[in-house]
Amino acid sequence: LEILTCSAMIRRKRNHLLIEALSKINDIEIKWSHIGDGPEMKKLIAMADKFLSPKKNIEHQFLGRFSNHELYNYYRNNPIDIFINLSTSEGIPMVIVEVMSFFIPVIATNVGGVSEIINNKNGVLIPSNPTIDEIINAILKISNINNEEYSTKQQKAFETWKKRFDAEKTYAKFAEDLYNLKKT
Repeated sequence: LEILTCSAMIRRKRNHLLIEALSKINDIEIKWSHIGDGPEMKKLIAMADKFLSPKKNIEHQFLGRFSNHELYNYYRNNPIDIFINLSTSEGIPMVIVEVMSFFIPVIATNVGGVSEIINNKNGVLIPSNPTIDEIINAILKISNINNEEYSTKQQKAFETWKKRFDAEKTYAKFAEDLYNLKKT
């Protein structure tokens, strides 16, 4: 199972919760990759090394900061089964919107505008202050579905992006709405 997180390594992103959750999963092979850096980077790497390195079923890597171009290439050229965002607060998180454009289901906390993007059709929405068990259950929920159900989640992730966030479509609609306002 290929898991990706992409965020600044700061307290409100709660990357430590994913490390705790992964440390308790024994039944599936997981590769977790994190893109981003920040003030908590050394602490999180040390925590991951301590709790995840001894586990035979968990592989982890911290890839550092990427440019947008590098990030999109990573999404395009690497297997990613689940994207996870455990933030304490968000507006409309563009990192989630962007990853969905690559057919990637998302597990995310129900904060800010996240519930406007994520649902059980395109991912898993977890409570705003999730327990370790709730994070584990969300990961297992996606890892345990069959190929057809997973393909449906991928398609729904892409459709959410296409319908609500594709710039070509939304800009045209915005321009049309502005034009119609001008006429009234």
